[in-house]
Amino acid sequence: MPLYSREYPRFATDLPIEIVPPAGDVIHVHGVNISRAGLQIICDGSTASLMAGEHPERGGIPQGAHNRLRIPLAWPGRGGLVIEVDCQLIFVRRESASRFTVGLNFKQFVGDGEAVMEDYASWLISRPEHPQFGLG
Repeated sequence: MPLYSREYPRFATDLPIEIVPPAGDVIHVHGVNISRAGLQIICDGSTASLMAGEHPERGGIPQGAHNRLRIPLAWPGRGGLVIEVDCQLIFVRRESASRFTVGLNFKQFVGDGEAVMEDYASWLISRPEHPQFGLG
């Protein structure tokens, strides 16, 4: 397995994220940190399993396929934007019996989502009050 290394700083966040599976209903999860290259979400075990490619009969994303996310972004001067992006699963970590952290890498943005994400990340970097986790 290739070693994954972070290229951009990540920042603490509190975002309502939507997972848009190829079949089935939208799944609501919680974004806890974000960078230019990806984000981490908190979800339950069932959602983590679906994102990891388990249970295809229940709408699980097939192994190797990307997860489509909708991410609302707002900052002074550019509020109320929602980007859509296909993401690659990097890891699933069990935090407790019913809480999982899932790491996702942005792969393909829809429309001008990549430019919007770049602007948002630049704004975060310019704000020293946003907790930054570094590159590690």
